[in-house]
Amino acid sequence: MIRSMTGFGRSEYTENGTHVTAEVSSVNGRFFDLKVKMPKSIFDYEGDLRKIAQKYIDRGRVTISINLDQPGLKADKLKVDYETIDLYIKLAEEISSRYGIENNIDVRTFLGLSEIIQWEENGFDPESMWVIIKEAVILAFKAHQAMRENEGATVGKDISNRLEVINSFINEIEKKSPEAVKANSARLRKKIENFIGTKALDENRFAMEVALYADRVDITEECVRLRSHCDQFKQELECDKTSGRKLSFLLQEMNREANTIGSKVLDAPISQKVVLIKEELEKMREQGANIE
Repeated sequence: MIRSMTGFGRSEYTENGTHVTAEVSSVNGRFFDLKVKMPKSIFDYEGDLRKIAQKYIDRGRVTISINLDQPGLKADKLKVDYETIDLYIKLAEEISSRYGIENNIDVRTFLGLSEIIQWEENGFDPESMWVIIKEAVILAFKAHQAMRENEGATVGKDISNRLEVINSFINEIEKKSPEAVKANSARLRKKIENFIGTKALDENRFAMEVALYADRVDITEECVRLRSHCDQFKQELECDKTSGRKLSFLLQEMNREANTIGSKVLDAPISQKVVLIKEELEKMREQGANIE
């Protein structure tokens, strides 16, 4: 099954008066890269969110956004960590005394330090809240995955059509290859005869040169390998879990074989088919770049 790396999923979940909205979005990327946006009060569960994300996504840049609405929750009390403040003041006095610089620490120094002064939320139970948030996040990931699979199916159909086109071009190249050798041999004979005359032409030597030329420009192996790569590509598309990395590797090999065919056979009709194959491969590469 093909899954796109691009997708979006959203869910809303309500339980015991708490309403959670979760959103999951992703774009293509070489590796798994997660960014989480959520209330500070549940930061301790970021690792759990990562584990959930990795069950649904192998690679790509992923963003999880969580919005928490609990009407009964109030944050009307400030909590001050006086022990940490004492340590800061002591450290400031030691630095001032040791280096002979002014100790200009004041109240404003501490007001901006979130680890020292925090709102204390009344009635907040992180563990119970996480159970509700987890449900919302899983629903969002399921919606996100459904969108990626739908897009993947469309991409897979397009790529499969292009594979059929490439195979048809390979068939045409294989048919034209012997004709190209004959045409080039005839041109070579004509040039030699014009240069040294018909009677002076050594037929045995000429036949040997034609055989060497035919062997040098033979593209049978390249066509076989290119068709084999196409078959492997199609098989990978039909796997339970298609690998975008493997598809990328196969595309590189297919492009390599096409280049070799183009460089070995100096024939206009075959060269045109090679150009068309490379155009299809480039379109497949663009599509494949977004496959997980």
